[in-house]
Amino acid sequence: MFDPLIGKKIGQYEIRSLLGQGGMAVVYRAYQAGLDREVAVKIVSKLLTQDKFFLDRFNREVALVARLDHLNIVPVYDHGTTDDGLTYLAMRYIRGGSLADRMQRGQLSLTQIKNWLAQIAHALGYAHEQNVIHRDIKPSNILIDNQGDTYLVDFGLARMIDVGDENSTAAARTITRPSTFMGTPLYMSPEQIEQRTLDARSDLYSLGVVLYEMVTGSPPFAHESAFRVMQMHLSEKPLLPRKLRANVSPGVEQVLLKALEKKPENRFQTADELLKAFTDAVENRNTMLLTGEIFAGDQLPTPRQRRLPFLIGGIALILLLLVVGAFLLRAANPPPISDNGAVYISSAPRPAMGTAADVKLNGTDIERADKVFSGSFIGMVACRLGSDYHASYAAAVRTRAQELGINVKVEDSNNENFKQPQLINSFVAQGAKGIVLCPLNADSIGDALINANKAGVIVVENSDVTPPGGVALTIGNADMGKAAGDYAATLVNKEMGGKAFVAVLGYPDRADITERANAMENALKAGAPGVTIVGHWTGGTTEFGEASMQKAFADHPEINVILSINDAGSYGAVKVLQALSREPAKVMIFSVDAETEAKNMIRNGQYFRGSVDTSPVTVGRLAVDAIVKMIAGGKVPEKIALPLRVVTKDNVDQ
Repeated sequence: MFDPLIGKKIGQYEIRSLLGQGGMAVVYRAYQAGLDREVAVKIVSKLLTQDKFFLDRFNREVALVARLDHLNIVPVYDHGTTDDGLTYLAMRYIRGGSLADRMQRGQLSLTQIKNWLAQIAHALGYAHEQNVIHRDIKPSNILIDNQGDTYLVDFGLARMIDVGDENSTAAARTITRPSTFMGTPLYMSPEQIEQRTLDARSDLYSLGVVLYEMVTGSPPFAHESAFRVMQMHLSEKPLLPRKLRANVSPGVEQVLLKALEKKPENRFQTADELLKAFTDAVENRNTMLLTGEIFAGDQLPTPRQRRLPFLIGGIALILLLLVVGAFLLRAANPPPISDNGAVYISSAPRPAMGTAADVKLNGTDIERADKVFSGSFIGMVACRLGSDYHASYAAAVRTRAQELGINVKVEDSNNENFKQPQLINSFVAQGAKGIVLCPLNADSIGDALINANKAGVIVVENSDVTPPGGVALTIGNADMGKAAGDYAATLVNKEMGGKAFVAVLGYPDRADITERANAMENALKAGAPGVTIVGHWTGGTTEFGEASMQKAFADHPEINVILSINDAGSYGAVKVLQALSREPAKVMIFSVDAETEAKNMIRNGQYFRGSVDTSPVTVGRLAVDAIVKMIAGGKVPEKIALPLRVVTKDNVDQ
């Protein structure tokens, strides 16, 4: 397959061949002529490096790994970004492949495993002493050279254990925020899946998974569905190793099972402790057995044990008769609603469109929800909690759920597309019954939404598109845009004589938001044909809005009307207008969301003249009610239409 980078130079490195490719980066073998050596060059996906937070994490990786000086950790030589935007990391090239490659070729001897574990554990223990956790220990991140020595690679997912250091910057604390969800499901620790605070013991769990696979030839938990694997890590016991490899001793088995304990305090506490226990077990110095476990060949069955199969058989026959009787009774008296465990989801066809009245809860709904949500929760994936609208949205979800006695977990995707499927899968793995979603990109979350639907999790999102098996709370983007554009046309005609120079702040990464921006523009031009659209820029966040409008006013100082797809982007425009000392009465902003600050500016005549109210409180409460109504067996429409109004100076206090 043709690769355009092969033969090209990245920095001082000539790319020669492809070594491997993952979701986050591509790794090449390259040649550094100045030092006459081969290196491995990792090129990070442009999709990720366009995200400021991810790029900050990558740059932080370099400083982090550069300070790790250990024989069994792959050293980093260099990093940079090319003129055409390729971000790369150059490191030592290890010939020989990875542990994953080696395990595919056949079973490893326990002696070989012990020797490799010693190198890996020493490297990992050293990193932990430096307050660094790896966060992605797996066979493909353990390289083996031609001499048979192992090396840990790819600390790109590592982060400082002590992120609360008073000397750390606000940016660093943001980069390492707990909501960042990274890793490989087959090797994730339970606390990593649940996004709890991690320490070195999370790496030790992942190393335990790798060790189990080295010994048995299979990981302890495997399934074609990533979220199912995560559920297994959280709640299921691994298959006993001796059932996969007959010659596994009780001592080795005990070490593997302890390494995979769900609770960190029950595992080995250091890499050296794990190494010593495994070494002793392999060398037959570990004679302790797991409490209550009888291992094959340890002793002959007692008379009581010989009677056990007959007792079990009798109990099984009784249970079978009870099940058959229950089935016949159920067939004679079928319930009006299909019962999927404790969930009363109706199988009846659902209406395509409805209103808030269709999710109004009654006593039966609340009673059933109380049973369903016992020990479970509703998860919320917010777009960006830093904005007033989305913070209000999340608060409304939490408040309404608490009124109903339902637990809520809220995670912030912070406008990062790649985080949303991870957060959705995490909630599913943790056993959420419902998810409230503020979607950023339909393509990136598609598979995660399908997985959630298969797992019986109800997803409600504020969108024009209904998630699989879920509900869309929608004010059509075209309707929102038209409402803002119509009002803008009214004021332009009234106060500017129908003439204006208009800047449009959109968000081109999302087709639905682009539809909103286009509707605003088209409605304004239809109502005030004399306006001039001077250009389109990226908004959506205060930072984007500010940067875009700095450029817009530099190129077009005549701008006197701004159409913005949301209030957050408009705030950035206000910053620029204030810096330019533009009179508030001479520039008008029309927006969407009607956040508290936007309403204050409308009230005080500070640039904002109108903002479409999508009522985050209403949306949040309806989202919770829709989940509860569906779980209780109600025929909830696939889409719920939300109310719509434009907040102006005349009605801002109504």
